[in-house]
Amino acid sequence: EPAKKLEKSTNLLKYDRNYAILNAKTYIEWIMMSLGFSEHPESFEVHEIPSSVLSASTEEAQQTETSDVESNDSVEAADPELVKLLQDRFSFKYKFDHVSDLPAKLSVSALSPKVLDIADENAATPESLSNDFDKQFGKSFVLDNPFGEAQEASASEKGTATHAFLQFCDFKNVLESGIDEEIERLKEEHFIPRHYAEIINRDQLNAFFKSRLFARIQKAKRLWREQRFNIFLPASDFTQNEEKSKLLENEKIAVQGVIDIFFEDADGKIVLCDYKTDTLTESELSSPKLAAKKLSKAHSEQLSYYVKAIEAMLNQAIDDVLIYSLPLGDDVEIDISRK
Repeated sequence: EPAKKLEKSTNLLKYDRNYAILNAKTYIEWIMMSLGFSEHPESFEVHEIPSSVLSASTEEAQQTETSDVESNDSVEAADPELVKLLQDRFSFKYKFDHVSDLPAKLSVSALSPKVLDIADENAATPESLSNDFDKQFGKSFVLDNPFGEAQEASASEKGTATHAFLQFCDFKNVLESGIDEEIERLKEEHFIPRHYAEIINRDQLNAFFKSRLFARIQKAKRLWREQRFNIFLPASDFTQNEEKSKLLENEKIAVQGVIDIFFEDADGKIVLCDYKTDTLTESELSSPKLAAKKLSKAHSEQLSYYVKAIEAMLNQAIDDVLIYSLPLGDDVEIDISRK
């Protein structure tokens, strides 16, 4: 019977201890409870240092604390060396704190000269900056008909489908077998989701394969398509804060992306081209200059990072930067400022 009572008492003690620890609100509560449940209380001493001693920054506060200590015999005067040690440790600032907030990697699609100035953490992480491929296709590979029988695909969805064809098609197969045969092949081999076959813009593709750009591609000495890349760029390029820019002047950020197409043409020029499906107005469709102005404003920044990536890969300067506009049915030249 005494043994059972002792076992029950021990179990209750364990329950009380575990319950107390699980419901602690601060680290100090955990520490004090652990000490309180110790089987050897004689092995440690607890000295309380009032918080006001640590935080006192004026002579008045120090005098107030001294009088409090003198009026309370149960509180010992704090050890000045210990107080200084704690103050030094709690006020420590990491020398490279400005680097700790830098994202490990950024996607080209999310880059801007002020991306590091954005307060929202999601805007500056590579996960916010998700994989271009996943972002483009989403769940469409899972769904056979995400639009439903009565719902027609939007212009944006049709543009995405047409762009996907250009990404994955075999140019030689298109020339030999035609666009429809190549669409079927891409669908059957799961390069594109099945419903894309119905919404791809055949007219825009026919215009592409008859364009001056495609004629230039056919004569290319070297050709790269869907080229993925990872490069390191100066972190200071992505902030407009002068102080932060100076702190980050020696730091680099990994940047990833996918380039639609670039090639070395028959004359030895390196040409970068990006397919775009941006909607153009009637006036822009009738004037390549107006179309170029709109597309340049929207995409020149993105293309400037592509230029840096290609020049790093080839160790050779880019000669021409183009956007092939699917609605326009032609390419326009983009002026890229190099830093």
